[in-house]
Amino acid sequence: MKKRCWGPLWARAKYSQLYPELLNDLKAIEIIKNVDYDFSNIETYLGEWRGLGLLVRAKNFDIAVKEFIENRPSATI
Repeated sequence: MKKRCWGPLWARAKYSQLYPELLNDLKAIEIIKNVDYDFSNIETYLGEWRGLGLLVRAKNFDIAVKEFIENRPSATI
């Protein structure tokens, strides 16, 4: 996986743990816990504000996917 892909995944895992009522991505948490990668540089780069931005983006994406599936039950995702 490319480096730039770790940021959104890391944010999903981190904010799923901090705010499970907003985002509850257990798979992201599992992946981040089991991968051999130093995420400290991502946390430093993203900081709180960028990280929260990723949380909002992830939540909006989850809502959009849920609505898509509800409106198209036979859709392939």
